[in-house]
Amino acid sequence: MNDEICGKWMPRKGVACARGYGHGGKCASAQAMNNHRLRSRERVRTDSSEALRRRRGRSGRLRKYNLTEAQFNSLVKSQGNVCGMCHEPFGPGRRICIDHDHACCPGRERSCGKCVRGVLCLRCNITLGHIEGLGELARIYLNKPPVTTI
Repeated sequence: MNDEICGKWMPRKGVACARGYGHGGKCASAQAMNNHRLRSRERVRTDSSEALRRRRGRSGRLRKYNLTEAQFNSLVKSQGNVCGMCHEPFGPGRRICIDHDHACCPGRERSCGKCVRGVLCLRCNITLGHIEGLGELARIYLNKPPVTTI
């Protein structure tokens, strides 16, 4: 970890910034950072356990993708109860991820539901996310590698 601090002088406060070098956002004094740390520790979540369970559970994920339980079950059944990428069966307790086109609903917290492509296992969902994020860079690299001869 980089131990350097920003050190930019803040004339209104009469102190130097104590945040890390190259930090994002506004500069902050050591006292302001400590106060924020203390407030964060004291903050108590007011959500009920039922609300947390709903938001984290399958029904919360289905709402995020604008799907009903019946639509989700139909989607899994239409894929033969297997992952759409690796074709491994969804066993009991195995997480089923809903795959959708991120370009369809950019900047929205919820999907329109029309951009759902299928269901994936967690491993394939993570892998596909990396592929989509770096796919263009990989194509550029493979078309013209930086080293042609050694």
